[in-house]
Amino acid sequence: MTVGQPLVMAVAMLGAGLQASGVEEPLSAPDAIATQVQVQLHRHYADRDRLAVLDRIFIIERRIGAYRAARSRAELIGRLNADLRVATRDPRVYVGERSQPAAPGIHAVALEGGLGLFVPDTLP
Repeated sequence: MTVGQPLVMAVAMLGAGLQASGVEEPLSAPDAIATQVQVQLHRHYADRDRLAVLDRIFIIERRIGAYRAARSRAELIGRLNADLRVATRDPRVYVGERSQPAAPGIHAVALEGGLGLFVPDTLP
C-alpha cells in the first residue's frame, strides 16, 4: 500500500458517511432561484422605489456570490429571507418549502427545487 492510498480511502469513506448521515447537498442553481424570486416580486409590486431597492439588493448579493456560498438548502432560504426582509419590509413575504401550508391571505408561487415564494394576496 502506498502512502497516499490510506488517505484516499479515508476521504472516500468520509464522503460516504456524510451522504448517509442525511447532510443536504447544496442546491444546483441558487442564483437562478434568486432570479426567480426577483422576477416574481416584480409581478406583485408596482412601487418603483421598492422594486429599485429589491433589484439593488439582489444584484449585489448575486455579484458577491452570497447565494452560491450557501452550503445547504436551509442556508439559502435564510439568505433569501434576510434579503426579502430588507428589500420589502414586509414579514409576510418569504421563501419556504412549497409543501408547507400558506397562511390565510397568502399564496405560494412555485420556484425551482421545491421552494415557494409566499406573498400576500394584497400588497401595501
